[in-house]
Amino acid sequence: MNTVATTLLQMGPHYGQMDGGWMGVGWTGWAGILAMIVFALLLAAVVFALVRFLFVPLVEAADRYDEDRTTDPALATLRERFARGEIDEEEYNRRRRILTEKTA
Repeated sequence: MNTVATTLLQMGPHYGQMDGGWMGVGWTGWAGILAMIVFALLLAAVVFALVRFLFVPLVEAADRYDEDRTTDPALATLRERFARGEIDEEEYNRRRRILTEKTA
């Protein structure tokens, strides 16, 4: 009995626990550093994917809208004809593509 009490007093509150209380599965040393780096890379990849797939299409759509709002008189006339219903959408897109290819 005295031996068990002495052992418990020597071990303190961490009796039966190894490596900081996690039964031998500690996150210290190189394994912990590697785990933190992998976690940071995964987190960065998730943030990158969210930004890429959520915000970039919005920016690209805004850029296309700005391209159509140029001061080119031919494009302005084309927009006006489309707005008045003189040409259909297919004709509008075809002519706009031709005009923007020549000016680009």
